Amino acid sequence: MGTKLGQNFLISKAIARRIAKEAGIEPEDVVLEVGPGKGILTDALFKYAPKKIIAIEKDKYLASALKEKYDSFKNVEILEGDVLDYLEEDPRPREFKIVANIPYYLTSRMLRLIFSSGAPKTLPLKVVLMMQKEVAGRVAAKPPQMSLLSVSVQVFGKTRVAFRVPKKYFKPKPKVDSAVLLIEDISRDFFTGISEKDFFYLVKAGFTQKRKFLISNLKNYLWRPDPLSLDSAGFIAPKPNFGDARAGGVAEIKKTDLEEIFKECGVSLKARAQDVSIDNWKNLLYHLSQR
Repeated sequence: MGTKLGQNFLISKAIARRIAKEAGIEPEDVVLEVGPGKGILTDALFKYAPKKIIAIEKDKYLASALKEKYDSFKNVEILEGDVLDYLEEDPRPREFKIVANIPYYLTSRMLRLIFSSGAPKTLPLKVVLMMQKEVAGRVAAKPPQMSLLSVSVQVFGKTRVAFRVPKKYFKPKPKVDSAVLLIEDISRDFFTGISEKDFFYLVKAGFTQKRKFLISNLKNYLWRPDPLSLDSAGFIAPKPNFGDARAGGVAEIKKTDLEEIFKECGVSLKARAQDVSIDNWKNLLYHLSQR
């Protein structure tokens, strides 16, 4: 049970307590726990006495056992189902925190549903995710190691890797170590004054060919007659819309203007997409939109 769905069960109560502590749970908090499994993390969260724990478990046997265990506790609700369906339907409370030990294969899809531009407007107050160590590092990366994934998450909140979790603390033991990723101060404030859709289209264009200079990628892809398609993580809006207020939009911007825009934004003409900070991406979009 459970392993068929890609689950590796946490078996360390000490690690579960550390994760619960990182969540910073207050008595008024609603906590959405994803993949509670056998309940070791649920137990740790429960000790902080939050207003409510909503635990979503896809395995029907595990969900049944958890329902029986927590049947007499009014502040714990066990739901049998797929968290991806739950997030897509968005029956979320107005303010909530997410704590999850998710299968590695769900990581990108989970982040997309929480933060993508197409997602419902309800954002969590805080996200605490146990995931593959390498992926956690990618999400929290800084220039010159940025990626499409890191940009797509960091524009919504501050990210950091809280601690590493060796593979020996799971059963069955996975092939790689895990890490606990924190995403805090979550909001859409970053997009004040710019189009969220245009921002992600620009970033998508920039990361299309990582080995090329960013300016070359933008020259090649901002003027494509066909819009760039959604990537596998699903973060990117499919259609560019620069310069809404002007006829013609991005098509009217001369390619030679890009060099001037890069200089105005303090971005090197030899920079690659992974070298660029989220603030510089925002500046590039702003200047493109003003042309």
